[in-house]
Amino acid sequence: MSTLLFVLFAALGCTGGETPAPTPETPATTPAPPAPEAKVPETPATTPKMDAERLELAISVAKAIKAEPDSAEAILKEKGLSQADLEALMYEVSLDPEAAALYTERTRS
Repeated sequence: MSTLLFVLFAALGCTGGETPAPTPETPATTPAPPAPEAKVPETPATTPKMDAERLELAISVAKAIKAEPDSAEAILKEKGLSQADLEALMYEVSLDPEAAALYTERTRS
């Protein structure tokens, strides 16, 4: 225990104690001005409504993939979608609470 205290005090003692006064070679630092407050983008008062055709596409793709998971890539290709397109489509569904509820209801087993 005394060895640990000695090491701690020795480490603290190596800091030199006082900070030297600024010299012409080392000017005093001035605090940086406060950063301007970040503006938070305004969110719309209403949630966006999802296009009914896009919602039907999301539902049909989900059902097809659920029925044949090993054929997911072929199903996407057949629908003209890439993996990124599907992710964007699912994001659209998640933005509209009504669409999300309908999607959930119609894709449940």
